[in-house]
Amino acid sequence: MDIYSHELSAYKRELESLKSEINGFPKDRKENDNLTHFSLGVSNRGHLMVAGLCSLVEIFLYQLAVDEENNQSFKLEDLRGSGLTKLPF
Repeated sequence: MDIYSHELSAYKRELESLKSEINGFPKDRKENDNLTHFSLGVSNRGHLMVAGLCSLVEIFLYQLAVDEENNQSFKLEDLRGSGLTKLPF
């Protein structure tokens, strides 16, 4: 298992845990119950997961670009400012 698969599995487990926590929240609460702490906790964990997944995608794309650069006759620097029009295909 590579690091990306491992990380995705960890995010899936965390998402399931968060889902269970939300679904397990008592439904018989009173109207005046303060749900701020619970809501902020769920929201913060969700935001951290989104940021972490974005970072994981960014790292994956960077590694993909580096690998392609090593396999091709051009460098990513060669494309700076001209987009894909300079590619040899």
